[in-house]
Amino acid sequence: MVLLVLEGTFRVPGAIAEGGTVRFAPDTPDAWEQLEGPHQVTLDADGHACVRLYGADTLETDFPTRTGASVHQPSEFADFAGTALMRRVRGNTELVQPLGVRGHVLTRGADAHGRCVAFVGGGPTPAPSGTRIPDTDAVLQQSANLTLLELGLAYPAFDRGLGPGIRADMAHAAASAREQGLGLWRKDVTATGAQITGLDSLADIVVMPALFRRLVDFLTRSGPETSLAGFREDLRQRHDQVTLISTGAQAGFDMLVSVSGQTVRLLRPPEDLVFDQP
Repeated sequence: MVLLVLEGTFRVPGAIAEGGTVRFAPDTPDAWEQLEGPHQVTLDADGHACVRLYGADTLETDFPTRTGASVHQPSEFADFAGTALMRRVRGNTELVQPLGVRGHVLTRGADAHGRCVAFVGGGPTPAPSGTRIPDTDAVLQQSANLTLLELGLAYPAFDRGLGPGIRADMAHAAASAREQGLGLWRKDVTATGAQITGLDSLADIVVMPALFRRLVDFLTRSGPETSLAGFREDLRQRHDQVTLISTGAQAGFDMLVSVSGQTVRLLRPPEDLVFDQP
């Protein structure tokens, strides 16, 4: 995978907006035109785009539902993630005006939601802004993406575009943080089982964001009905395809989720999953 280097400014405060995203504006506004792929970034009035951290998914803080309302996961760890991200990017540099931090993104392109998908870093860029570089271990080691996984403040979230070497390092960081009980892993119930009593209950439960988003969608469409009896069938109809890194086997995401009464859990660790579409 080849990454485009863009130098610019991250907006603070409120670094983490949703699911591992941060607002960023390159020094040259037309630099976004260099992005490759079928999608373009969506810009706000100040020329900032929403950047999604590649391979690292923090807890959702403002996830929109089909009804127009929004739901969230426990804010504690999302707040910690935002602070850690800005500390990693900022280093010893001063804030610039308006409130912002100098840094850079190394991006593969935009996703279907108009977000720039990137590794986020601070300090000197690995190459001049506007140039393209390969995804190497050095790129990962300098990124806030890896930092959040190491601190246990994000879940691994892999797709097929992520190189196997970088993916293995990110998986190791996440597994190590879980084994040490760091950050959100202290309260994570993705593998042990989340007790779901309705949409509102999700605000108090720490689970893999990819599972949270699918639960929100299912429960929103179910209306007042809170039973999870149809959740796996709902997942099957989404046709989310996943490759298991440990075996190379492919399966629908529905086959990797267990539902027993009102308890739902993931049967494989998040770092073992590579989604066709994240």
